[in-house]
Amino acid sequence: MKGILDQIRAKGVAYWITVLLLIALGTTLGEHLNESDLWLEAHYKTYQLLRKLSPQRARSTRTMVVLIGDKEYWKGELARRIPIKRNYLAKLLRDLSAHDPGVIALDFDMRSPAPDLGDNQDYTEETREFIAAIREASLKTVVVLPATVKFDGSDQYVTERAIYDGYSFNENVRRGYISLPFDVRQVPLKLSVNGGKSLNSFAGEIVRALDPKALPEVTPDSELPYGTFIGNREFCRLASEDVLSGKPLSCMLRHNAVVVSGAWSKNAYGRGDKIDTYLTPIGYTNGVFVHANYVEALLGSRTYRPISKPASITIEVIFSLLIAICLAMKLRPMTKLGLVLCSCLIVIALSYVAIQNLGVFFDFFFPVVLLLLHSALEKVREWRADALECIRLKNGELLHERR
Repeated sequence: MKGILDQIRAKGVAYWITVLLLIALGTTLGEHLNESDLWLEAHYKTYQLLRKLSPQRARSTRTMVVLIGDKEYWKGELARRIPIKRNYLAKLLRDLSAHDPGVIALDFDMRSPAPDLGDNQDYTEETREFIAAIREASLKTVVVLPATVKFDGSDQYVTERAIYDGYSFNENVRRGYISLPFDVRQVPLKLSVNGGKSLNSFAGEIVRALDPKALPEVTPDSELPYGTFIGNREFCRLASEDVLSGKPLSCMLRHNAVVVSGAWSKNAYGRGDKIDTYLTPIGYTNGVFVHANYVEALLGSRTYRPISKPASITIEVIFSLLIAICLAMKLRPMTKLGLVLCSCLIVIALSYVAIQNLGVFFDFFFPVVLLLLHSALEKVREWRADALECIRLKNGELLHERR
């Protein structure tokens, strides 16, 4: 122990002041960069790795997805139109409701294109057909309509006008906001909008229809929980043309949630990225699967509360100091590397235990990166000092020989 303390003292005050400054810088920088997409993919991969280590495999049990693909959009009756034809959605609603699902949710942008002018008169008849289909379907199942929100001039959320505004519906017709959080690992729940009214998220309204008890309590200062993600292939998927053709469906829709969305290519048939895609822990995927994952995470009680900021910072500082001590010791490079890797594995193990047994998730990244950078710079400085010493000795020998 005395030898370790002597090695720590030997590094000098300047070295440890630099270490502490780097830890503080790393923690502060981490907070800011967590709000940008610079390191988001790395965080997502780390998060998904922790989830894959779980012995319990997550799977979809209550959520089915109906997709409007390239064939229907680019070659079929949808005629590549934006906004999407509402009478087509009306037919889908009627055919899906015949299978007695628990919820039909429509994941489309239904904002009024020109709120000040009202809806375009060319769409009047198809809008009436769409509204009629919503009313018919809602007689026996819950229909969740999409809402969009924005900030007003005072940084308060307000709902944007939608094409279905102004029509009367029964209590089975609900709406939930489809906006996703910046960090899609966090499950959106409830927003305060329009000066105090509450609006559930799109996924929250689906869950409320299937199992209200699965929704966590939300307070104004609640942080959003983290949810699990499963691959798109884990969900039962149907093409909209199969639903409309009357073929026997491969998915059990009865009493389950059915989410309808678009999944066609942006540029042309089979060309370009799919519309409405987002970076997630399972890679780039369509927004409908993000909503479906939220639903399954809530129904399966697979959400985790984030660790508090003070606790997270304390863990980061302690861990970073341990790494700094390992790097300061006079050991062989491979031994130092082994100690650093072991420390990282210990933190990963602690993260795993916390998320599996305590339902708590904490994230760390930047202090360790900066300390490793500091170690590399310190090593470069040592090499430079050794090189200068060799040059000085060599020059001294040459001078001695000349004399």
